[in-house]
Amino acid sequence: VNMDAKTDNAGQQWRDLDEAVTRQQNDIVIVGRGVTASATPIQELTRYREAAWAALTSKS
Repeated sequence: VNMDAKTDNAGQQWRDLDEAVTRQQNDIVIVGRGVTASATPIQELTRYREAAWAALTSKS
């Protein structure tokens, strides 16, 4: 998943957390470049963790 981008110039495509967790009912999300390419990866990881947990706990 990627919270800030849907695609890149190399053809990579991402889903957002709402689509991955809420709509497609996934329990696990994989993050990569959204965190590793960040200037502040720890803060970015925290943002992803909190958003993923919120999406997971709101699933019906």
